[in-house]
Amino acid sequence: MESYRAEQQDPQLHLERMKERLRRTSNTSFWLQAIIGVIAAISWLLAPIIHLTTAQGLPVGGQLGSAIAFWVTLGMILTLGANIYFTRRNLSGSQIQRISSRQELIERLRLVVLISLVGAFLSVISSSAQVGELFSRALLYQNYSIRLVIAELLVVVINSSVALAHLISLACSLWISGILDRR
Repeated sequence: MESYRAEQQDPQLHLERMKERLRRTSNTSFWLQAIIGVIAAISWLLAPIIHLTTAQGLPVGGQLGSAIAFWVTLGMILTLGANIYFTRRNLSGSQIQRISSRQELIERLRLVVLISLVGAFLSVISSSAQVGELFSRALLYQNYSIRLVIAELLVVVINSSVALAHLISLACSLWISGILDRR
């Protein structure tokens, strides 16, 4: 409580605290997002191959839910790539030293937060579409082949992983800015 009051009275102290938090979290956040992003991108590329070996056609053709999930997942992976890029470009070690005001740091964090929110929103849309498709098939086709479900479940797993990466970024941004501080 005392440190919070001191920071409010001294903006430079608050800026230094934010920069210290940024130093602590930027590399961890970057690498977690990068690893999840690479795994998700490879999995997204494998989903059509798995689907082709177990069924006729691509997962983007037959069912609306699968098609929506497949293409929205691509958008979600692209937003994760943008998030990784802007995190590294704007919030890396050498860039931290150049930040001269709290407002400048907040502006840099704002972009990362907005990209993370869009990515998390796309993840929810994609997961909902795919889960809805799987649920409707389970109700309509009692003997639905489990091999066909594997590629579609892979898309759901990708969505969950990328949503986790976006939430990591959001949590780090909120912690850096002091929004999560106890007051």
